[in-house]
Amino acid sequence: MPSPTHACPQCGFGLVHTAHPKSRDHLRHRLAELNFLIAGLTAERDALQAQSDAIVYPILSLPPETTVEIFEHCVVRRTSSSPSAAPLLLTQVCRRWRQIALATPRLWKSVTPEELIKMWLSRSGNLPLDHMPPAFALLGGDAFTIPLSSITRLNFGDALLPLLRKISVENYHLEGGNVLQSIVIRNAPTLQEAHIVSIPGRTLHLPWHQLKSLTLRSIRQRCSELQHLNVDTTGTIAVPSTVNLPRLESLEMISEDGLLLDHLTLPQLRRLALAENCHSLEPYVHAVGAFIYRSKSPLHDIELPIRSSAPDDTFRAFLLPFSDSVSRLTLTWRHGNSTLRRILPTLAMPDLLPLLERLTLRGSPLMGKEYRALADALCRRRAASTSVLQFLLLDFALSGLFSGNSPAQTLDCWQKDDSFLALTIVPGIRVRVCISGTSQEELAVFDSIDVGLS
Repeated sequence: MPSPTHACPQCGFGLVHTAHPKSRDHLRHRLAELNFLIAGLTAERDALQAQSDAIVYPILSLPPETTVEIFEHCVVRRTSSSPSAAPLLLTQVCRRWRQIALATPRLWKSVTPEELIKMWLSRSGNLPLDHMPPAFALLGGDAFTIPLSSITRLNFGDALLPLLRKISVENYHLEGGNVLQSIVIRNAPTLQEAHIVSIPGRTLHLPWHQLKSLTLRSIRQRCSELQHLNVDTTGTIAVPSTVNLPRLESLEMISEDGLLLDHLTLPQLRRLALAENCHSLEPYVHAVGAFIYRSKSPLHDIELPIRSSAPDDTFRAFLLPFSDSVSRLTLTWRHGNSTLRRILPTLAMPDLLPLLERLTLRGSPLMGKEYRALADALCRRRAASTSVLQFLLLDFALSGLFSGNSPAQTLDCWQKDDSFLALTIVPGIRVRVCISGTSQEELAVFDSIDVGLS
């Protein structure tokens, strides 16, 4: 009979028997011995456990109020949703700490779902989420980004999103050629802004009736509360035959033509802005007249891009229908000022926008003689007894020949130029010049009132 290996010296557990099976009486006797030993070991274990439970760790002897104060110092200004940081980390130490942490509302008052949502998305791996986790219902407060590479359906259904005020989807094309198929938000009582650059593949359900600001590549008849609309009409778009938006006050269009205006009735429109990719005003000339007649809107503010290819008569024909209401005109350009020089005679006509009070020119800086030409045009307009033009804003961004100078240096050189000074002393017109550099922090401002020139 071989010697046993790793056998217990007390009970013989682990002993390997190679002999023939013992009799039934022998086996019963052995089982009784083992049961006795088990009972003794269990009693010893229970006694040791009782001694261990009787030990009070110093940290657990603190009053709950003191422990709560310590916990509050562990939480940073913005509560983290990470399980490796407070307050979730505090709930994993022991039962007592978990009870105290969960019973302390101040530990959870500023929790945000961002890290929790990101953790949910990371654990789903490459599988798309068909349904939104409950934590998404906490959306609101500070804005953050949800990685759409893990979502094919942004479907909240009827789930309550009480904090959601704004949703922005900038790119719905996902990795691997997938497409965001749907966006469904039905119950978001505070949602007022939606910016969706491209229409999802299939479904788009939002509480249209309560939106006040919308960026979209289609128009929805049901947006009765809409106040600001930014719409991209390049390519193929979905537009009902007629759309009446009774509260819309601002319309920004990214468009190559004016066909969209044929479908709109906007009785409260106050601002119309055409994006810089508008290559010509000619397609708009025929649409704006009918639009103004149909809408009878109190349009006060127009922003137009000007192009070198735009004829002067087209510029004038576009603005004529707005003569009875527009008081603010903004002209923008990207490169070169040849178009501005050509339309100056048109701007000098007092019968064009006779209610014009504020003129803004935004683009690259003018050259020396161009300031004098602009000054002459403004003087001719002001000479008319009916002219009410009072303010000129020049909003320039340094580029090209000017990019080597700072805004302050550029402005200092201009103030020594007679042509620039001629512009600043046009009778009755306040002139303000803003020059920005390559960074937003760089800014130089000149105001004719500050230097006593108006």
